[in-house]
Amino acid sequence: MNINLTFILQTGNFLATYWFLKKFLFAPFIAQIQQKKQKEKELLETINQQKDSFEKLEIEKTTELLSFQDHVRKTYAIPESTLFKVVIERPVRPNQAEIEKQVNEVCAYLSREVPNVY
Repeated sequence: MNINLTFILQTGNFLATYWFLKKFLFAPFIAQIQQKKQKEKELLETINQQKDSFEKLEIEKTTELLSFQDHVRKTYAIPESTLFKVVIERPVRPNQAEIEKQVNEVCAYLSREVPNVY
């Protein structure tokens, strides 16, 4: 096999270009992407913590309201039919598959209805 000087120079040029791009172009982009993913993860954790705390607060306040109504009914001999009825309904959280299905449906609808959007 005949390896001449041109091939060796092209290989060296390729390796130098690869190293330069990896160090100065790809590394900053990858770092930014990782930072964005980390911030997104932190925000999702914060949102989930707040949802949990709101649910606990809702349960606490509902319990207080029910106990207050019971106290009023017993203290003032008010018939139960005249008191407010508190209906505790928990919203059903959709699972990840349902969310992805809805997102895909919306994307398909938009791609059909809104042409030439990139």
